[in-house]
Amino acid sequence: MSGTILSWNSAAERMYGYTAAEAIGKHISLVVPANGLDELDGVLENLVQGKRIAAMETTRKHKDGHTVEVSMTISPIKDDQEQVIGVSVIARDITERKRMEQERLALIEQLQRAMSEVKQLSGLLPICANCKRIRDEKGGWQQVEVYVHAHSQADFTHSICPDCTQKVTTWTGSARALLLAVLLVVAWALTGPIFHFSDTWQLVINTGTTIITFLMVFVIQRSQNKDTLAIHIKLNEIVAALKGASNSLIDVESLSEDEVRELEKRYHTLAEKCRLLRATTASHSIEELEKIAETCPPNGQAKKG
Repeated sequence: MSGTILSWNSAAERMYGYTAAEAIGKHISLVVPANGLDELDGVLENLVQGKRIAAMETTRKHKDGHTVEVSMTISPIKDDQEQVIGVSVIARDITERKRMEQERLALIEQLQRAMSEVKQLSGLLPICANCKRIRDEKGGWQQVEVYVHAHSQADFTHSICPDCTQKVTTWTGSARALLLAVLLVVAWALTGPIFHFSDTWQLVINTGTTIITFLMVFVIQRSQNKDTLAIHIKLNEIVAALKGASNSLIDVESLSEDEVRELEKRYHTLAEKCRLLRATTASHSIEELEKIAETCPPNGQAKKG
């Protein structure tokens, strides 16, 4: 029970980095970190007394210096007189499991800390039915986001929902919006003599129109994207439902520019073949018409059976 290593298998080589030749004959402290030597003495003392140590989780040292988390089962080996003459160690690398446990504990700690910082809103909140402001404890009226932010840890980001985008797009194209724009321009023009047609007076209309135009580009484009997508879906449904229509046209908007040009050439060929076959009112897909054209002579007259 001197602590000398007598056997060293391939699993130990992989776990600790030492080969059998390097480990056999050395003291077991070879793989024990400096802060674990006291623990080692206690383990050896228990083994001398014939006690078995099961599932002991501890730290060992790799050859390159990094630590290895292990779970060890250590059993004493006794002779016929029940004297301890050695020990058998079964060690399992649990480094990955320990890492996951630490991450889990850190996550739980973060969640607990976050929950302790959360302020919960409860009870009846008086809110204006018109402007949607909330009355605070002092009797004042605040915007919803200001009140909620002051009474919780919530933060707000501002954007425009699809319904409001549609309303803005519809309103900007209405007669009222046009009238308002004309009135603003007229009001600006009438104030010209008051400000002596100064550069600042001209800058007001230039800046205002630039900002409005900049914002409207994105509002209108968003609305157009939605309308275009809806049109594509409807056309795809028509193509899929019509008997004889070419299913290759479904989702044609996703094709590249070269593929669209190639498809346009095929439709040009379709028109030419329809004229040759005098079938300008018939409905055929490209695939069907190509088969019909193969049975016709160059002059466009059908073959006689």
